Amino acid sequence: ASASARADRDSAVTVLMNPPFGAQRDNVHADRAFLETAAAVAGVSYSVHNAGSREFVEAFAADEGGEVTHAFRAELVLPRQYDHQTSEREVLDAEVFRIRWR
Repeated sequence: ASASARADRDSAVTVLMNPPFGAQRDNVHADRAFLETAAAVAGVSYSVHNAGSREFVEAFAADEGGEVTHAFRAELVLPRQYDHQTSEREVLDAEVFRIRWR
């Protein structure tokens, strides 16, 4: 976040988000815009990412004046929602991060 955007941060604001996974072919870096917004407005954010994202999230947070204070693995169980999906449900490995923005 730029210095002026950081000035708009409100330590009382908490952002909870499940951005599109930025590692998918059609969504490369899609999660960055969500993290940038959280960095600009929040004191704390919680964010769900695909498994294996810890290094990226920690580096991004550090570059934007934040720190990952908690990280844990999670499984997201997604039921079939669209006709083109072939499985009745899909289980995705994910990671959840708590970031304190300064």
